[in-house]
Amino acid sequence: MMEVFFIDFGSMGRVGSNSLRELPLGECREIPPLAMQCVLSNIAPSPLLHAHAQWSANAARLFTDLVSKGRLLGKIYSVTHGITSIELLAEGGKISVNKALLEKGYAVTSEESYDSKLNHDLRQVATELNMAQKRAYNKEQTELAFSQLLEFEEPNYKDCISDACLKGPDSPLESSLHNLMYASRDKQVHVEWNSVNSVLLDTQPQEVYERLLVSAEVGQNDVSSKLTLRHTTLLPNIRGLPAIIALLFCPEAELRRDTGGSRYVSVLCGLGSSEDSSPRFPEHDILVNIDAELSIEDIGLINHIRHLMDNMMFCNEGQDIPTTDDDFRPRVPNLIREDLMQLLLKRRKHREPEIVLNAWEWRSIPEDEVLEITKPDFEERAVVYPLHAPIELYPIPREHLVLLHKENEELKRVVARTVVTSSAELVCKLCATTPMPAHAMRIHLCSNAHLDKEEDFRLLES
Repeated sequence: MMEVFFIDFGSMGRVGSNSLRELPLGECREIPPLAMQCVLSNIAPSPLLHAHAQWSANAARLFTDLVSKGRLLGKIYSVTHGITSIELLAEGGKISVNKALLEKGYAVTSEESYDSKLNHDLRQVATELNMAQKRAYNKEQTELAFSQLLEFEEPNYKDCISDACLKGPDSPLESSLHNLMYASRDKQVHVEWNSVNSVLLDTQPQEVYERLLVSAEVGQNDVSSKLTLRHTTLLPNIRGLPAIIALLFCPEAELRRDTGGSRYVSVLCGLGSSEDSSPRFPEHDILVNIDAELSIEDIGLINHIRHLMDNMMFCNEGQDIPTTDDDFRPRVPNLIREDLMQLLLKRRKHREPEIVLNAWEWRSIPEDEVLEITKPDFEERAVVYPLHAPIELYPIPREHLVLLHKENEELKRVVARTVVTSSAELVCKLCATTPMPAHAMRIHLCSNAHLDKEEDFRLLES
């Protein structure tokens, strides 16, 4: 028996070798296959449901159930490297399979690759061209996008009069590491050379979120300028995970807001400070960026988890270990898991990190802006995980939103009118981007990061 791939159906099968025939030369071999390899656009498997971020069994069952209902339609997003990225529509277009997987929590939103966005942009602006124009336009756009990758001509050997020491190979996908602790925030960080994580490649460079690498052992060189990590683990790429973990397990924390006071941008974690605001252990304080949306409700959920963890460890007077002689404690692990999954499965919008003045200083927030929290009776005896006090967040002023909305719509009109060969550079004020060419701006306007910020305009409808 031999395993074969049916190029007109896209499936695999096993057949006897006596059933195989060689195709004759000529037209038969030149006919392209009917089956196309497709992927679902703008989504990826939930990293919480599979250790290697693969589709879970529940996701596969839902997918199979949906595609078996009536006629399927595919809305093409892009075609890159022979793979078609689509939004799959079931029941003749009534149900979006992509959205159904998102709603069930089996998938998370994912940014398309640059190649995919580039092809999508070509399709968006070339819909009214004939086939010859499309081919010429695609060639022009591809050359424009990859002009920086063109190789230089080989120099004349007579001009080569000196030697140079080259280092490498290096990859633009290689991730850089930095330490969160105050005492070593300026030191270089490397993973031990024989570790599987010695070279960390970002397989999703379009996902602009910080990730957490934890280490069981940390060493430093003789002059204390370089840290070497051993026995490391790279945590899943979940939006806001570093800040959530820090808030869950740190002794004390103070949140930091952006200049407008509308969102949290970082959190200072450590042993807190004395009454005179002097930190108790400043060397081990850490400052974690919050690059995904984190709300006051999330802080309340984190406080509930901290309360439950403290409850499990509490000992009454005369006890050496906690007891489970009541009806509540056996239920606590499941309650913690439910809250934790609610935190991690929440769809969070991307938010740009922002530097805050005096971010390392404790008690830098006016007391009248710190919200009161409802403390359960147990809080009075909490010894490990005191509750965090959230800071008041202010809504974005309506006038500012109206102005941003107007400028965003004008930017879209300018991009639509700008010719491909234009050298003009544009700026997205909504995302505070640097100047970029029109074709790059078209790609930016389709990115999840930009679309997430456009959702703020819904406040204008209320």
